[in-house]
Amino acid sequence: MIKLNRRKFCECGCGIVIKSGNRFARGHNNARLGTGKSKSPPQHCACGCGQMTNFDNKYINNHHHGKFIPPPIPNHHPCACGKCNKMIASNLKFAHGHNRSGKNNWENKVLKHPKPIPNYHLCECGCGRLIASDKRFAKGHLFKGLKFSGMTGKHHTKESKKKISQSNMETKSKNEFKLKVSEITKTKWNEIKYRIDHLEAMKKALAIKPNKPETQLRNRFLYWHPNIIYCGDFSIWVNGKNPDFICEELKKIIEFNGNYWHQNDIPGEREKIFAKFGYDTLILVDEDLLDIDKLKIKVDSFMERVNPYENNKIIGGI
Repeated sequence: MIKLNRRKFCECGCGIVIKSGNRFARGHNNARLGTGKSKSPPQHCACGCGQMTNFDNKYINNHHHGKFIPPPIPNHHPCACGKCNKMIASNLKFAHGHNRSGKNNWENKVLKHPKPIPNYHLCECGCGRLIASDKRFAKGHLFKGLKFSGMTGKHHTKESKKKISQSNMETKSKNEFKLKVSEITKTKWNEIKYRIDHLEAMKKALAIKPNKPETQLRNRFLYWHPNIIYCGDFSIWVNGKNPDFICEELKKIIEFNGNYWHQNDIPGEREKIFAKFGYDTLILVDEDLLDIDKLKIKVDSFMERVNPYENNKIIGGI
């Protein structure tokens, strides 16, 4: 279909109707040199719709029956409202929003089996909203209208806020308060169930994975010493600490301490913690990864040397 307000004639003079944004029909840009098609005026569609078509077409597409007839769509039928020619799927009776027109007005119908409506009452918070009879408050209105204290719905002054802040700081800064919290935490930590649940929750929340240096070391250890496994994902605990790599057969632990995250660590503290449970510890830093040959020699010598803490028979664990 071609409309005059959106189309124009080809500038070569052939008489073909084209889009308003183009100058020539396809292949007609050389018409000025005498190679264009012969001039023929456009004509109206023979169905009487008043739209323009090219000189070599008598009808616009699907207008040969006197009016536009949409092409048939498989498994479709016209809407049952009777006021439109919209084609819809065979499993539907009306197009969207057309069931209110004509005889099929849902407002005039009476339901044979109306659904039961539960009893309603006002929300107890005082908002005026109607809710079901089996509920006391609307959603989120439980603490809206009830006053449990004299400060509900009020705000503290700046002076009272300072007093509350100072009292909290003094309480938390007291040694008695710190000792009390420490004793409660130690008592809970001695319970195996609490300890395992706490560590499992940390493992899931942090979703710890080996970083790039640890991944590089793990790949090297697969070829050098396959009995060294990665356990930095909270899978193994020794004396309350989680090592990076461990060899249970030889009671060896390898730790990787990056210079940035472990710059304030006390030298030898990590080794003493693991030595109580009979583990010999090797600490690797960022500079050890620069030379792979020296790194292999260092790891090999550590694995071959005798474990001086092997006689420490304290039972290891979490």
